[in-house]
Amino acid sequence: MPLMTIADIRARYPHPKAPTGRGLLTAPTDYCIGGALCLSQGRGGRFPSCAYLTRVLMAMQPALRWPEADRFAQAIIAYNDAGDFEAAWQRAADALSYGPPPARSTHHAPVRPV
Repeated sequence: MPLMTIADIRARYPHPKAPTGRGLLTAPTDYCIGGALCLSQGRGGRFPSCAYLTRVLMAMQPALRWPEADRFAQAIIAYNDAGDFEAAWQRAADALSYGPPPARSTHHAPVRPV
């Protein structure tokens, strides 16, 4: 499946919801931001678990490894559940644009004689 941008996903899934009491859905079409990410990839899980969302993020952004993807998933879910959808979308964007830390240079400055 072609990679979708956060803008594409937001346009396709413009009305995320926070889960209601005990995680019950208010309508069978409700989804959270993590769910929008899952649905954009043709996967189920309109309100995915953290572990499931972690795997989806890793599939969407191969540079992510489990620890980083899990931190992004936890943040997306926490912000979404608190109703801070903009922050959750930003964390999703951060996850999809994640890159490994820059490689450390093996080039050393020449040593000057004293």
